[in-house]
Amino acid sequence: MLSYFSEAVQKELSGKKAGDSINIVLADAFEDKELEFIAADLGLNKDNEADKKKSFKLNITKVSELEKRELNEEFFNQLFPEGDVKSEEEFRAKVKDQIFAYWASQSRNQIQDQIFHKLVDNTKIEFPRHFFANGWLLKMHRARKGNQLKLKSRSTRKCLVS
Repeated sequence: MLSYFSEAVQKELSGKKAGDSINIVLADAFEDKELEFIAADLGLNKDNEADKKKSFKLNITKVSELEKRELNEEFFNQLFPEGDVKSEEEFRAKVKDQIFAYWASQSRNQIQDQIFHKLVDNTKIEFPRHFFANGWLLKMHRARKGNQLKLKSRSTRKCLVS
């Protein structure tokens, strides 16, 4: 997006077309806010002076302009083919409902994930000794290792033999 660049680079880009290129110096091409995330995307440190002075060749691959659409029934039908949106108010309400539903789902997923990890991390499970001694551990090990069991731990060996 053109607005990410400093005013000087925006002027230099003005009138360019796909296939053109310009050379930019990172610190001169972006303001501080944009420099931070651009540097991070490039794997550079925004506070390192040498990184800020790096030069890049910017190849223009596409030039386009976003055009604001008129909020009319044709536009609403493209977004919501069910045809239940007829006015701007209905459109805004529908978008608001979709955003609310998305974030409600995200928050439920986040809570479930946090509860799961809390339970897994803080629940101690003790198995009876005979559970392992009766061959369960041996069967699982053989299934994973293609019947080649190599016991590394003395306690595991002792548990299986006792």
